[in-house]
Amino acid sequence: QMWQVDSCVCVCVVFDGVFISFQVVISYLPLAADKQVDLTYELRVNPSINNQIVASVVFRNLSDGQLINMDFNVLDSLNTKMVRPIGTPAHGSIRVPFQLPQGTANESQFAFTVDSILMPQRLRGTLTYMIKRSDGATSEKLDFKLNLCCSAFVLPVACGSEQFADLLSGGSLCEAQTVKIIPTKSSSFGRTLNHICGLLHLSVIEKVVDSASLYGTSIQRHPVCLLVKSMVSVVVVLSLGFLLEFGGGSVGFVLTGCGFSFLGVIVC
Repeated sequence: QMWQVDSCVCVCVVFDGVFISFQVVISYLPLAADKQVDLTYELRVNPSINNQIVASVVFRNLSDGQLINMDFNVLDSLNTKMVRPIGTPAHGSIRVPFQLPQGTANESQFAFTVDSILMPQRLRGTLTYMIKRSDGATSEKLDFKLNLCCSAFVLPVACGSEQFADLLSGGSLCEAQTVKIIPTKSSSFGRTLNHICGLLHLSVIEKVVDSASLYGTSIQRHPVCLLVKSMVSVVVVLSLGFLLEFGGGSVGFVLTGCGFSFLGVIVC
């Protein structure tokens, strides 16, 4: 079950026979845009399906006409394939199940099967559509790249403090690296921690003053362990079992290790 609360989605699922409830930050990302149409998307998973992800795409009509005959297509890779309706050619487009009058928006979901979630992926795609006006109709095309970040496959499942400690000392977390985040002056440790948890889909195992232990697991049962500590002007993130690579201005990073990696962004 899912329901929206402000900017979060509350999710209740049964995972490994255990009922869990958690909130996921709704963060629609830009996909592509031109003068006629704007596309944004969000990635969602079903915890009971370990090889599928759904891209929820919002189509917004920016033109002075009606958008009709919209066909959405993403090129398959060896690892990831778009789920197409029965009877659709292997690499064929999917017809968007609505039209968009001027100034309106609507949302459609597209599922993908994924063999491995070990690395982030970028898939090329195209939206073809027609703009219907009083004087006729014109055909248009919009190319895009769909980023499947591995953090989209992570769930903030519960983990007891003893179980978390066993993971840290058990030897299965084979990599370790420390990364420093410089938050804005107005950003508290709690806010930064909420961003990490919400955007990377992690749960707080324990929080003591300005330090915290975070945990999650992928839909393919890869553990994710983070230790976070606030120090003077910086927030230190220690990943155990995963390597972190920071880059860019808005603190984006890749966590890898134990045959698993995921990409996330922190906005402090």
